[in-house]
Amino acid sequence: MINGRFVDALADGKGSVKLAVGSGLEKLYAQTTSIGLNFFGQWAAQWSESSIANSRLIYAGNNMFHLVTSEGMQQVSQLEQSINELDFYFSTEMDLAGSGTAAQAKPDLNAILKATNNPAFGARIATVVGWLTRVPASQGLINQIKQSLQSPNSTQVLHVIIPYSAYKDLDFSKVGAANDAADRKNYAAFAAASKSTMPDGTVAQFVHGAQDFTYDFWRIWNIAVTDAYPPPDGSRPNRKGTGPADAAQKFLDPKFGADPALRHSIQVTMQAASEFMNMCEDLKGLSGDNQVGMNTWNDFASRLGKIANNDANFDFIVPAVLALTQLCGSGIPTLTMGPAPGVSGEGSIGVTMVFA
Repeated sequence: MINGRFVDALADGKGSVKLAVGSGLEKLYAQTTSIGLNFFGQWAAQWSESSIANSRLIYAGNNMFHLVTSEGMQQVSQLEQSINELDFYFSTEMDLAGSGTAAQAKPDLNAILKATNNPAFGARIATVVGWLTRVPASQGLINQIKQSLQSPNSTQVLHVIIPYSAYKDLDFSKVGAANDAADRKNYAAFAAASKSTMPDGTVAQFVHGAQDFTYDFWRIWNIAVTDAYPPPDGSRPNRKGTGPADAAQKFLDPKFGADPALRHSIQVTMQAASEFMNMCEDLKGLSGDNQVGMNTWNDFASRLGKIANNDANFDFIVPAVLALTQLCGSGIPTLTMGPAPGVSGEGSIGVTMVFA
């Protein structure tokens, strides 16, 4: 097999080839949590969230193997025939010499937004495409997406690819450091993206009443839930920490009144911002020295899965993807492909954007 003589390798009298334990030739895992609801026999809703782990080893000849993996999360929601799907995962390919010499893995970050018979989510996809292009020539593509929303049972798909070469330019502030300029920049990008793509009139747009949820607002909120309020002298936020929503009651109630539901909603939004800043740090960490071999590949793949599972709030995937593209280089894709053929449903459209 190493020499490319697969016929001889298979002709062992038993019609099979013995593989070493842990060879990783083919393995696919998907751990899924699902729930189905029926509302008085009139409306049916389904929701599922899957953890993706897919690895395979491909022989490419000349004692060279390609180790390919995908690690991430998938969420599918369906109300009757209306479906929206979010995929957030890493894909990476690493060349391994026959001796197992360590090589550098360069994982690409992928996000897929898919709406089927769902004009509201399809419109959000059109909004993201508009923000990701922002050039006159892109208006025709945006119009095609909006036009497809008028076709029944149509599908709109946006696939965003952020290569390793793009997110290595991200920056972050160390937790507890006095200089928090990088975190401020990351927070601002996420908040701006949320204002543009999250549902109108919700705190997910980083505003309530006349109060904008600025970085300084988040900073005091975070210290309140992870330390104390009022903030002790010299205290600094800890975006990796968590705490109960009621811990920020003394901070929030004077601004918005005693409203436990609102406190909870603000906590969800502020925690999503914390997770996004954590993601920027973890993505930057991937761009460092990540020489890996077969003996460390599983650990490396688990690291990718941890970022996709722990740093990504699926309710905020759309603004997270938009913010990352703004922070990685110019925010303008280097390659846009669409509308793609073969998307199911009359009037459907698919778009792929690659950022360098």
